[in-house]
Amino acid sequence: MKTAFCPSGATPDRITASCPSGEITIMQGGEYDVKLVRTGTSNLMPAVESLFLTFYDVDGDDTYEVEDEATGQVIEGTFYNLYEINAVVGAIEIRLDETSTLEKGQFLPSEAEYVIASNSQNIDTYLEQDVTLISGNALAAIGAFRLAHTSQFRVMVGGRSSVPYTADRGYCFTMLEPALSVICPPPSPPSSPPAVPAQLLGSDSNRP
Repeated sequence: MKTAFCPSGATPDRITASCPSGEITIMQGGEYDVKLVRTGTSNLMPAVESLFLTFYDVDGDDTYEVEDEATGQVIEGTFYNLYEINAVVGAIEIRLDETSTLEKGQFLPSEAEYVIASNSQNIDTYLEQDVTLISGNALAAIGAFRLAHTSQFRVMVGGRSSVPYTADRGYCFTMLEPALSVICPPPSPPSSPPAVPAQLLGSDSNRP
């Protein structure tokens, strides 16, 4: 992950990795075009009615530091933070667990939606196991994107980083629908019945 930068040339804050004074922050990442093709060919499959791209271990990190080139010792007060971000262009829905530490956002001008770590804490996720068994705190770092009626899409992985050098990060996703605990909004209360127009009520003088 490369360092974020500010259009004005200012340096992003070391802790938030954001530009000062509300200036827009330019994050960096990589884009990948994904196509679903028939086995053994490059022929595009018919559009799939519904599919998921689920990202795991979407979190931050606050352990990056800078060493003195002469002594090899860590320079005091030089810890830097980063926040991972993922997006799927064309997704019609994003699902997060009720314990999620991720935030949703939208790129402009494309209006593609993304999820980004809301804090720089690393969330332990053991990806050696069956991902369908991931549970506990690791659910907070899952972001699932749902697409519909397509067999090709674009994926973006990257982040907002104040680390003054390229930070090595790993990204993991599957095409499985995750088992998340999603809080549904409460049902809306029934609307009040419409008021009866006064002319239909009549006046006292017209009543028998």
